[in-house]
Order: sequence, then C-alpha cells, then structure tokens
Amino acid sequence: MEEQRSFLNKHEGLEQTNSHFISGAKKSKDYDFITSTAAQVCNINTSLICLIANNDEFILSLYGEKLNETLKNIPFYLQTLDEPIDPLVIEDVRREQDFTKQSNTSKDTTIVFYAEFPLVNNDGLPLGALILIDDKPNKINDKQYELLEGLSNQTIKLIELSKNQVKLELANQQLISNNKLLQEIQQTNQIGVWEMIIATGETTWSDMVYEIHELPLNFDHNKAKGIEFYHPKHRPIVIEALTNCIEKNEPFDVNCILITAKNNQKWVRSTGWKAEDKVIGSFQDITEIKENELKFKGIFNSSFSFIGFLNRDGVLLDVNNTAVDVAGIKHSDVIGKYFWDCYWWQISKETRVELKANFKKALSGESVSYEVAVWVANKTPTTILFSLKPIFDEKGNVIYVIPEGRIIQDLVYARRKFKSVIKGTDIGTWEWNIQTGDTIFNNRWAEIVGYTLDELAPVNIETWNKLVHPEDLKKSNKLLQECFEGKTDYYEVEVRMKHKSGNWAWVYSRGNVFEWKEDGSPLMMFGIHQEITERKRNEEALRISEEAFRGNFENAAIGMALLDKEGRWLKVNDEVCKIVGYTREELIKLTFQDITHPDDLDIDVSLLTEMIEGKRNHYQMEKRYFHKDGHTVYILLSVSMVKDAEDNILYFISQIVDLSKRKEAELKLTALLAENKAVMDSTTKVALISTDKDGIIKSNNIGTEKLLGFEGDKVIGESIRDLIFLESEWEIVSKQLLGHKIEEKNDYKLFNALTHLEDEGFREWTLKKSNGTLLPVILSVSEIKTDNKGYLFTASDISHILTMQRELEQKNEELEQFAHVAAHDLKEPLRGITTYLSILLKRHGDELSDKANNYIENATNNATRMKDLISDILDFSKTGSVGSEEVDLDNILNLIFENYQKDETLGSIKLSKTKLPKVKGDVSTFIQLFTNLIDNAIKYQPEGNNVEVDIYFSENEGVYKFSVADNGIGIEPRHEKRVFEIFKRLHSNSQYTGTGIGLATCKKIISAYGGKIWFEPNKPQGTIFIFTIPKTS
Repeated sequence: MEEQRSFLNKHEGLEQTNSHFISGAKKSKDYDFITSTAAQVCNINTSLICLIANNDEFILSLYGEKLNETLKNIPFYLQTLDEPIDPLVIEDVRREQDFTKQSNTSKDTTIVFYAEFPLVNNDGLPLGALILIDDKPNKINDKQYELLEGLSNQTIKLIELSKNQVKLELANQQLISNNKLLQEIQQTNQIGVWEMIIATGETTWSDMVYEIHELPLNFDHNKAKGIEFYHPKHRPIVIEALTNCIEKNEPFDVNCILITAKNNQKWVRSTGWKAEDKVIGSFQDITEIKENELKFKGIFNSSFSFIGFLNRDGVLLDVNNTAVDVAGIKHSDVIGKYFWDCYWWQISKETRVELKANFKKALSGESVSYEVAVWVANKTPTTILFSLKPIFDEKGNVIYVIPEGRIIQDLVYARRKFKSVIKGTDIGTWEWNIQTGDTIFNNRWAEIVGYTLDELAPVNIETWNKLVHPEDLKKSNKLLQECFEGKTDYYEVEVRMKHKSGNWAWVYSRGNVFEWKEDGSPLMMFGIHQEITERKRNEEALRISEEAFRGNFENAAIGMALLDKEGRWLKVNDEVCKIVGYTREELIKLTFQDITHPDDLDIDVSLLTEMIEGKRNHYQMEKRYFHKDGHTVYILLSVSMVKDAEDNILYFISQIVDLSKRKEAELKLTALLAENKAVMDSTTKVALISTDKDGIIKSNNIGTEKLLGFEGDKVIGESIRDLIFLESEWEIVSKQLLGHKIEEKNDYKLFNALTHLEDEGFREWTLKKSNGTLLPVILSVSEIKTDNKGYLFTASDISHILTMQRELEQKNEELEQFAHVAAHDLKEPLRGITTYLSILLKRHGDELSDKANNYIENATNNATRMKDLISDILDFSKTGSVGSEEVDLDNILNLIFENYQKDETLGSIKLSKTKLPKVKGDVSTFIQLFTNLIDNAIKYQPEGNNVEVDIYFSENEGVYKFSVADNGIGIEPRHEKRVFEIFKRLHSNSQYTGTGIGLATCKKIISAYGGKIWFEPNKPQGTIFIFTIPKTS
C-alpha cells in the first residue's frame, strides 16, 4: 500500500492545502450538496470528497451509507492522483485482476462499483478526489460523466474560493453551467428541487415538483400544505426527518407515498439538508421503480422453487426466501459466497464438481437442467430438479446465471413405485421424444414381439413404425394426431405387431403427452404396451359382424351414418353430429336432402340412384352441408350399401370427413394469390419480373409494360437474359462477380451472385426495351425461397437521375474554375503589398521608429498568411475527384519521407512506416493527404520534443485501414467533429500557425474515395489519425 500512496510525497507543495481543508470544512454543506447530487444523479449508494494534507487523507463530505471498511485497503484508492489526468471508473471491482491479486479482502469487500474523479487545482497540484462507491455494478453514461467532471471542478472552485476571490466570477459561471446540466438531468430523471425558509416555513418548488404533485404552477404552497400531500402513514416520517434536519443538522433521504392533487398515489424520494437559514432538497417520482421492485420481490420470494442470482464468477448475489427457509439458514450465510461453497452443495465433493462444470456450460450460453441431491434443513438429503439459465445483455454476452431448483423427492418415490408396478403387471413401457423421434423402451416392450433390446438397437420411433401392421399404423397415426391436437386426453390403440417368429402379435398401446413446447406442440409422450394376442383370438371367435360394425361405427375418427333409400338418417355417430351441429335425435327427424346445399343435391341424388339401379357399388364426392347454425360445412362423402341375402338394399353407409379447414385454407390461398397479383399490377413505375431458377420468366407486372414496353402474358416463358439484358454488359458483370464468362445454361450462378451484392443488391444496368431502345435502371435481384426456387428482378428508371448527375458535375466544374480564378486574382494584390512593404522596410526602416517597423513586419506576416490561406483554399476546392490509376503508396511515402529528411529546418524528426499496399486512385491526392497529416504531426508538438511519426495499415475483405500516429500534444475527444471542419482551429496563431484547412482537405479526399477518417489518442501521448479506403473505390 505504501508504494501505491507514493504520490503523497511527489509534490513538495501539498502542505499548502491545509488552508483549503480548513476553509472547506467550514462550508461542508456546499460539499454535501455536491456529494448528494453525484449520488442521486448516478443512482449510487455513497459518494464522498476526500482531500490530501500533510501525507494524510481527510474526508471533506460523505453522502449516503457509511463506509464499513477502510478505503486505504483498496489498491486503486486515490490512484488518479499519481497522474491526475483522467478519472478512474471501475464498473465491477470483482472483475479487476489487479484488485483480486493485491487485495487481501476481495471476498469480504462490499465495494463493487468504484469511480474516482481527481481534484487538481490551477497549479496542477492534486488536492484529492470526488469518489463514488456502490455495492453493486454500475455504469456512468456520457451525461453523468460530464456532470461528475463538472462537480469535481466545482469542488476545486469551492476550495480555491477562500484562497483566490478574484476567480469568483469564473467559478459562478461554471456553477451556472453545471446547474443547467443538472436541471436537464433532473428533468430527464424526473427530479425536482425545493427549498424552505426555516423561520417562516415558506417553500419554493421547481416546475418538476409541481408536476409530480399534479398541481398548476400558480398553486400557493408552504411547509404545512406540503406535508398534507403525503400519505397519513408517512407524514410522521417526513416531519421527523425535516425536524432532525433543522434541529440536529442531519440530512435526510426518505421514500414515501404521496397523494397528488388528482388523488393519485405516487412513490416519491425526498432528500434535504440544512443550508444556513434554509433547508434545500430534491424530489423525485420513483413510482415505477418502487412498483417494479415490490412486484419483483413478491414474485421472487413467493415462488415454491429455489431461485437465485449468480454473477459470472459464480458468486451468489441474491436468493429467495424459499431457498434459505427450506435449508434452515439465513441469507447472510450464503450471499456473497461462491455458489458451490454454500450450504446446499456440501452434501458431497462430486456434487460440487458437477455444479462447477455445469456453471461453465451456462457461462457459455447453454441452459443446463438435471436432477441432483442437495442438503435441506438438518443436512437432510433431498432430490431437486435443478437448472442453470444464462441471462444475456443486448450484445448477447452472458452477464448473470439464474439457478433454480424444485424439490421432486415425491416424484423420485413415485418413480420407484411405478417401476414396481410395471414389473408386477408384466407390461412394456415406452417414452417418446416427438420432436426428435428418440424413444426409450423397457425389456418387456421388446419381449412382447420376441426380441431383446440389443437385437432391436438402435431403437427410435422407426422401430415402432417397422413392426406395426401398415393398416394399424395409419389408425395409430390418426389417433396420435387427435391426441396432439387436444381432441383426446389419451392416445389409445390396439395394433398388430410383427413377431420375431413371423406371426402377428396383438398389442394394446396407451399413452399421453406429459410435456408440451411453448408453441403448443407436443414434446414428450409416455405410454404402455400390453400383449393382448390371446384376448383378440377369443374376441375374434365370439365377435359377430353386428358388434364389429357397431364398434367401428361408434368409434370411428370420421363421421359415419346409416340411411334408408329415401335418404332418412337411421343412425349416426358422434362425429357426424359434430360436423353438422345437430343432435342424434334432431338428425333422425331429417333426411340428407334437408341439410344438403342445393347446388350439390342433384349430383348426390343422381349417384345414389345409380347405386340403387345396380350401376355402381359405391360413390365418393365432395359436397356441402348446412350446419345447424347456418354456416356451410365442406365434407368428403363416401357412400356404400349393405344388402341382404336376397340382394335387397338394407341401408346405405355414409362416411363423412370434415373438409372445412382444408377448404378454408384453399380459399385463403386463392385470395392471397389474387392480392399479390393486384399489388404487383398496382406498381406501375417499377418493373417486377419473377423467374424460375434458370431465368425463365414466370410472371410480371404492369410496370414492366410501362417501363420496357413488354406485354405481360407474351413474355411468359422467355429467357430474361435474352429479353432485356445487353450481352456485352452481361459478360462484363459476369467477369466482375464470377471472374469469367458464363454459359447460358449456368445463368443461375450470376443470379446467385447478384442476390448477394452489398447495398441490398442494387446495381446500375442498361436494359433493352421492346422497341430496341436502351433504358438505364437501378436493378436488384432477390431470391424467391420456396420449394420452386426462383428470382425476383426489380428495376426502376434512373434516366432522370443520370441527367441531374451530369448537370451537377458541370456546376462543380464551373465552381472549381471560379475558385481558381478568384484565388489567382486575390494573390496578385497580396504579392504587391508584400513587395512594397519589403521595399519600405529596406529603404526607410532606419528612419522609422521601432513601433512603425513592428507594424510593417506584422503587416508583412499577415499578408503572407493571407497568401497561404488562399493557396490552401484553392487546393481545397480542387479536392474531390479521384482517378482510377494504380498508386504505389509505399513509393509515395518513401519520396515524402526523403523530402522531410532533407529539410534542415525541421530538426530531429523520426519517420517510420510498414510496407503499404497499391491502391486505385490519384497520386496527387495521396501525396496531399499524407503530407497534410505529417505536417500536422510536426506542427503540433510540445516545445523541445523530438518528432516521431509512424504510418501503418491493416486490411479486411472490404477496406484498407491506414493509421498515422504521432507523439504530439494530442487532441481531446470532444473536438472530434471540429478538427475536420474548414477554418476551425483549436489553437491561436500565436501558439501554432495554420489556416484550419489541412484536416478539412484530408476529410474531403477520404470522402471522395468513399472512406472515413477519425482520430484516437496515442499512448503515452499524441494522436493517431485513422482513415479507410474501400478496395472497390
């Protein structure tokens, strides 16, 4: 620690701060305002101002929770004072390797978030720091960061106030600026400000306080009226806090319920502190935060499952009441510990090893679930279904892991009982993952069909499908589907299965879905198999045809009915009643003619007549019934007949399948196709052409005829390549995208390439119109991803855009000529001015006073600067167009470096680079670009510094990325936009000469190449200018 505190001895003048400490202590309420504001705006538990005096620390102000540990034990405490340049923000102390290596209390510390903003006076003397501390991770956004820097500056100004009253006005201006920023943040966070005169009770509210109270701004309020807005239960809390603040000088921070003028209840946070004859405070609406907190806590602690929160290190951040109550422990026994070190997992070493391995899986983004035995109260083992679920941030990174456990000991006991029952009843069992097809069979399942499990391995749903009789498999599948659709609670079927001996074994199978996916589809199913071969033999011997028919009739998955020759319903099953909505009793009183749609009746009666006349044995047709409630039901009707021994017709058997859903889908599909056609035809200014995968036209819209002159149906079946594309352009694009010319039968290769172009696949083309003329268009190609793969070509006329582009190029050329002439005409009088001034100084300098000579010299310098400025403006106006020749950047940099090395006026300068690539462009623009950046690096250097410039590059598939790094004075990030604006300079001409055009010219050159330019700080000092050049520029 002593090494880390070495900064206390680095400055001989630190004892000067004694006066600051004394004066600061007298005005501690001003500092309390700063610490409370910092804490509230950043939503931090604790903030403090710590100063340094005579090698000792002094806490000038502390807001929030008292510290329960010594700050000196933290490795990075007051670290910013070693090099007081930038603030230190550590979002999560536990993730800092330096902290975990150096601190002996890393597991016990309550400090998780730590931020330190150094307090440095105008002489560069570090006085201390504004520190923010919290027991949970936190982040500081840009506005909060800016506010904290402002509060740090304000603290320095308060300290310096007693020493230097001359700077009072500047300090007040800074305070006003910070107050404006504070008001903006208060508005954003719904924080109001209030104050009360202690002697009179008169109060002043900000607009936000009125808004929270739901009052007009002209409402007359005072202390008494303000208290009346609080909920009766919370008024004593507010009164006591306000009284202690006034009488005992104790700041307060309370959360209470407020009843607004509109009789709405709100949770508010009210803070206050005494400032001489006033009490000043803040007022914030925290209703949403409080409601979410209460809702979360209620759900969290009322769950029957064990639930907790783990950070990425496996430390338990929180756990619900259920978890600790069941174990007979306290929250404090486990919070802050590694999860595997907590009470529940001490049942065995193997359990902890398994937990750690599964935690690593969760950190990788995988959800883990398994059964495991843990300790509950009194070290009693119990089995839980345990899971570890990762929580992701917006970038997809795992930030927390949620452990959850549910006691399933009763399920374990039930499982043991179930196994005993299965063994005692001699039945087979099966478990089926419906989504994957994986199955689990017991030994008895295989024995029923004469096999062992090893003989059937590997087993899955196909094992069942292969063994079941084909006819029974269809029936089984139908029943399964009904179960999946929720029509039945259980799946139940009797089937024949192929025995190893070659015979058919009858099996009774029954099961149900015990786990469903979130979308409502079935996931897991469990069931049993029982051999019923002997029973089926007995039934077959006893069964009579009527009983068999009745069973099939009543239990059929489709509608079945018996009708006489007149069409009267004799008997119907439940499915028929479901289809038409009538009860059995109601249908018996009707004929099929009564509920048949008139348009279908003649065909139905005609077919029935043919059966009666012996012309056919059965018939099948699609027809419509009228449902009882009036709507139409589409059905598939199959009719056969039963005759007696004398060939007389006894009755007709009708099988009825409900086709309503299928018909509804067909109608929707027809409507959708018609709608799509209408949409395509309504787009008249864009040509839309769809083709198959080989480029044969399948459809087009009216826009195709409007733009290209091709009539819709006449081009169906034509090759789009032959119809609208120029062969020469087709070959050029093929070589560009594929590297070679393609044959017509391989057009799909170019189609695929066009669908993967950048900029959403848009490309300029010249298309052939029906009359042979050419039309410039912007064309995109999209893949139609259906079973019948194809492509959609979308073309828009851009001839008017190209005309505008040519006009713009002409205007730019005229503007450039004007700039050249203007610059030339301006230079000429300047040349005369400098010439006459030189003559005046040479011939009459001795006759003039020193003051006059200085005037002449200043005039000469200003004229020279004006000449340089005009030259730079002329160069800037010429910048903007680039060539397409191959440019060897490495050779260019060698020549530029050689010129600088020959310039004896530059002194010591070190130029270095890596091997640079060859690019497409213009030599002069790259010379100007690199020269401007190197000149900038040489110009902006600390006095006496040896110039160092390093140029290097990297590349990826799309761009070259160049970096020009120097060791100069650097640029603050807030000036990023300003430095690239023309005529904008960060320094006066007396500090660093220049015109403010150099970097603007660089940006213009890079923009002409389609690239970007920015800068980053160099380490340990200086700037890195970075720019990109697209490879396709």
